[in-house]
Amino acid sequence: MPGFENLLNVHPLFVHFPIAMTMLALLFEVLYLSLKKDQFRNTATALIYLSMLAAVAAVVTGYIAADTIGHESPGHDMVHTHRDFMVWFTGVIVVLALMQAILTYVKSLNAEALWWSRLGRPVLLTVAAVILILGADRGGRLVFQYGIGVEMEAPSAELNHDHSTHQNDSIEAPSEARENVKTDHHDNHDHDHNP
Repeated sequence: MPGFENLLNVHPLFVHFPIAMTMLALLFEVLYLSLKKDQFRNTATALIYLSMLAAVAAVVTGYIAADTIGHESPGHDMVHTHRDFMVWFTGVIVVLALMQAILTYVKSLNAEALWWSRLGRPVLLTVAAVILILGADRGGRLVFQYGIGVEMEAPSAELNHDHSTHQNDSIEAPSEARENVKTDHHDNHDHDHNP
């Protein structure tokens, strides 16, 4: 598969799972707190466990990917910021999952389980989600602003082809459309958009 052949490392294969699962866990937690339906709590719990596993995989592959980036690379300091947020997120989600597992399987801790269910779990899940958003933002900036983890080569000539063969007869070709366009801007002047 061409997409996999162009991967510089496997980190991108793992990063979206903890994001999606944590946000869905938070959604189902809010639904549970609002509607008090156990299926929402059970779904949130399963997503927390899966998010923990995915976060650990993302952090491990992130450390491996970071080793391939030189200290002189653009965005190198942002790599450290991204890493720090994601390590904190992973720590919080691991604590959240372990607390849930302990309180689920140790039935004698009813008072602690009540506190955990009403306050501890929702607050910790929200903290995890906020840290995750901040870290994911930095990760996105690394890719889209600094080009970290992507090949920055122009496509080869063999990938270029004439797009006019894909035109539907009912759609005017772009060059023909540009010849007929006259635009009135807010600064009250008219001009043609001919190349």
